[in-house]
Amino acid sequence: MQVDNEEKKRYLLSYQQSKRAVKRLEQELQEVEEMGEVEEIQEKIKRERQQQIKRYERVRQQVEAMEEEREKDALIYKYICGMTEDAAAKKMGYTKRQFQRINKKALEHFEVCR
Repeated sequence: MQVDNEEKKRYLLSYQQSKRAVKRLEQELQEVEEMGEVEEIQEKIKRERQQQIKRYERVRQQVEAMEEEREKDALIYKYICGMTEDAAAKKMGYTKRQFQRINKKALEHFEVCR
């Protein structure tokens, strides 16, 4: 099955989405702690954290299976660490444009395994 780059990006971003979901639930928990109804939200947070860990491990494993180190770095900085292209380029010692080319190649070489 051929997966396009947009689908690969969505897959790689799933870890960051899970991180944001946990933060939202934690904020919600703070809101309801005053009302004493925390068990349900605590359980949601626990489940979402478990999902976050699974997504992280799966994405990280698949990135590490790639051959080119620069491409691995680009995907890790952008999709796992959540860096902007500017920040990732600077960390890698490249211009933003060079980073974009590396990232594009990385996405072409990245294989989504579900």
